[in-house]
Amino acid sequence: MHATRPEDVDYLLAHAFNANDLDTATNLYEQGASVRRLPEAGGTLATGSVAVREVMASYVGLNPRMELIVHHVTQSGDIALLRSQWRITGTGPDGETVELKHHGCEVVRKQADGSWRFVIDHPFGADSELAIDYDAIPELPEIAS
Repeated sequence: MHATRPEDVDYLLAHAFNANDLDTATNLYEQGASVRRLPEAGGTLATGSVAVREVMASYVGLNPRMELIVHHVTQSGDIALLRSQWRITGTGPDGETVELKHHGCEVVRKQADGSWRFVIDHPFGADSELAIDYDAIPELPEIAS
């Protein structure tokens, strides 16, 4: 199954997780795509097919049940920005119940075959915890010309 609309990429990822389908989850990403690991997993950036597969395997390994909504899609030509909210419940390696929930930002791109795939996936990129008070916004940095 291919994503025929930008938001379908998020929904297909949720279906892949719920089916424990690592190959489908991984194939929703372009070759050079990047995904941010969750803070619980270090929060580092995983780039490229091998690293993305490792991140997807960590989700699928939870035997997850994912719920997801795409709040909005902002599209310009073959690129779209998605804003999602999701929750995963599953079982950790220790047998304990795990619940992950975040607000994500994703960039997807239309492929030559008409399908859409992730280019950038930041699963917690829109979390309110990342916000600061408006009065705490620092001065703009100087930009070299």
